[in-house]
Amino acid sequence: MEQAATPPAQRHAMGTARPRLATAGLAVVLAILVGSSMGTAFAVNRAARLVAVDSHQQRAWEEARYQLAIASEARRTLLVEGEPGAAVAVTRSSEALRRALQAARPTAGDQGNNHLQQAEAAERRYQHAMERMRAALDAGHRDEALAVHVNVVEPAAAELAGVLHEGAASEQDQVAARVARLGHLGGMVVLAAPALFTVGVALLVGSWFLLAGHELHLAERQHDALHDPLTSLPNRVLFRDRVEQAVRAEGWEHDQGAVLLLDLDRFKEVNDTLGHHRGDALLRQLAARLRASLRTSDTVARLGGDEFAVLLPRVGGLDGARAVARKLLDVLAAPFVVEGLELDVHGSVGVAVWPDHSRDADELLRRADVAMYAAKHARAGFAVYDAGHDPNTPRRLSLLGQLRRAIDQGELVLHYQPQVEMRTGKAPAVEALVRWQHPTDRLLAPGEFIPLAERTGLIEPLTTWVVRAALDHCRRWRDAGHDLAVAVNMSASSLLDPRLPNRVATLLDETGVPPRSLILELTESSIMTDPTRSLAVLSRLHGLGVRLAIDDFGTGYSSMAYLSNLPVDELKIDRSFVSRMHTGGSHRMIVRSTLELGHQLGMHVVAEGVEEPAAWRDLAALGCDFAQGFLLARPMPAPELDAWLAQPLRRPAAPMTAGLTTA
Repeated sequence: MEQAATPPAQRHAMGTARPRLATAGLAVVLAILVGSSMGTAFAVNRAARLVAVDSHQQRAWEEARYQLAIASEARRTLLVEGEPGAAVAVTRSSEALRRALQAARPTAGDQGNNHLQQAEAAERRYQHAMERMRAALDAGHRDEALAVHVNVVEPAAAELAGVLHEGAASEQDQVAARVARLGHLGGMVVLAAPALFTVGVALLVGSWFLLAGHELHLAERQHDALHDPLTSLPNRVLFRDRVEQAVRAEGWEHDQGAVLLLDLDRFKEVNDTLGHHRGDALLRQLAARLRASLRTSDTVARLGGDEFAVLLPRVGGLDGARAVARKLLDVLAAPFVVEGLELDVHGSVGVAVWPDHSRDADELLRRADVAMYAAKHARAGFAVYDAGHDPNTPRRLSLLGQLRRAIDQGELVLHYQPQVEMRTGKAPAVEALVRWQHPTDRLLAPGEFIPLAERTGLIEPLTTWVVRAALDHCRRWRDAGHDLAVAVNMSASSLLDPRLPNRVATLLDETGVPPRSLILELTESSIMTDPTRSLAVLSRLHGLGVRLAIDDFGTGYSSMAYLSNLPVDELKIDRSFVSRMHTGGSHRMIVRSTLELGHQLGMHVVAEGVEEPAAWRDLAALGCDFAQGFLLARPMPAPELDAWLAQPLRRPAAPMTAGLTTA
């Protein structure tokens, strides 16, 4: 059946309806495009503003973290080195930290405000802790300042660092989310129309460049905040973070790791003699050597000055850590060539391992530092942490707090050990040995509190007290008719104090003791700590008429050429050689050589640790001048020495055997 034709009127209506429908559709499409364009434009504009706000927020948080890192380094410099500029740096960075937090407040949202409130509260606690520490330093209470730093400032700084990290991470997440939103809107523009595509691409590319530049800037700032500018090695902040991550890594209960601290010996001489630019070149060479000598999984950092640190994750225990410590010393053994100058560099390494020594990053660093100072003091190259060398154990911290009171309240006492002339049996001198009569403890030997005093400002008043007390006793013995000299041991820090000669001169005047009746004993290692300054102080002391003696001779490393230039009157042979003379071999030869050297240089020689009659006879045969040891007398309080001096001559061979028995 044939279909009926469409009427013309209907066809016209349909023809006109289609263009109208198309026009309406186009209008709708255009409206949609325009609306989409405007909506997209508004959305892009709003997203860009939010990105800018979030970027400002993130810069403020990162600036706060950066300033806190600077303050931490300045605090350490202030406490360890006592540099005046460090206090200014601490104050400046603290103020900058507060300004950074204030800059974040006007644009912070609800979540940002919450982080800011936490950060500002932590910052107030941190500033309060810093004020306590600075107050202790200003008052000269260095021990109190150290305790406040460890127990109050560091926890407050760690709390503040954690809050700042959370705030920065939150803002970084928001920036990332905004960037993702911009990318999505850009895709919508491309799909909508070529015009929107062009506009969207322009916006997207422009935003990408802005964000990429911002991220690059943040990355540079973060790198600068976490790396040493001279060597590009990680700095203390980044190193500590990596130690913390290594200790907390999964499986740490079964995997042992280690932290090593390396400090160069006499690096200050390089800077002072050759200039800081050559010192910097030396540090850069050392950094490159350290990086090349270790595994890629290890971390080498420069903590400041000439101090470097090494993190060894999964090193295999103490034996592996010792092997790496020796390797670091081997790295230093090869000469460094700086601008044509060949430099020999030595260093000291401290080792702490986890979990044996600690499971806390800060504690590991501190204990490696203790071990490093022990190695430096012993001239041993490297040392593993030993609680016996740690001045910050609870008992030693308690003793440190009581030591100043002991000096002020007369709890210290002196014991004296005579030095007997081997030819006549007379005792022309006694050595003063300090003891601490603790009110609630036993009589403490000097090894239990002298190291504490040396690491703080107490060594000066302690030394002054010992010299004064010894001179007071010497004055009394001389008034009683005994032509007796008194010997006092000097620490390395006292020997480097240019004020020491003036203090000694004042004490001699006040007590009326002739300068030749005072003998100051010092070790080779204390002299060689800083030979130039030591020689200046020794020359002034000798100019007063005070006699000088080198104690424990043979255990140090001073050169014969340098020794001949020292204004020294006596050599004291270390007891370790005297006690082993009977074995023959090298010990007897060392004693003989020391006697010959001392006599050739016009010095008297004193043998310490004489405990057997055989040692006395051997020393007499070799021509030794004086002897000191338990065979003659043990150290004794002043009243007992009065009785000892009243006895006959003391010489452990006929005709003076009776004198030996009473001694």
